[in-house]
Amino acid sequence: GSKKTTSLIKDINQGSGSSNPTEFRTHKNQAYFSANNGKKGQELWGSNGDSEGTKLLADINQGPASSFPSDLIWFNQRLFFAADDGMNGRELWDYDPSSKKANLVDDIQKNSPRSSSNPTGLTAFDGNLYFAATGDIYGRELWKSTGKLNQAYRISDINPGGFNSNPEDLVVLGNNLYFTAKTPYGDRAIYKTNGAPNDFTE
Repeated sequence: GSKKTTSLIKDINQGSGSSNPTEFRTHKNQAYFSANNGKKGQELWGSNGDSEGTKLLADINQGPASSFPSDLIWFNQRLFFAADDGMNGRELWDYDPSSKKANLVDDIQKNSPRSSSNPTGLTAFDGNLYFAATGDIYGRELWKSTGKLNQAYRISDINPGGFNSNPEDLVVLGNNLYFTAKTPYGDRAIYKTNGAPNDFTE
């Protein structure tokens, strides 16, 4: 681009304040991202590329507080992401453009009020959504969701018990999902899975 072809689409946080737009994800003719308009906190926004079409889509943590949407991914005709509504901790959410509503998909840490499973690395593979999350008992491991309400479940316990394997760097190659994780010996290694529970190899 150049100065002649580069222009401000919208001053989301009007004045000298920053809206801090981050976490961009596009689908068809729409861009989805996280931004702060100075009144509603860091929340989910959408844009069709012009000022009028750039709007706040969901105020998940209502009021001036922020839900900090992150790890956005388009899956099964909806936008999935991690967010904190101020009541259930940081969990898995979706936004349905047809209903124009955001919904809590799964409260993985439901037995611990306001605790967060903190889903990260959301990746679509084999018709499901995979991500790292912290459960109530088994620490931070690899989880899987169909995208339907309350159907997420842990598929691995690489670092057994309450210890964390901290899966990261999720990537699809061929018929497998590859990721890095902390082994029981304290080092990190590359693992792969075909999606079946506890069916993973180093």
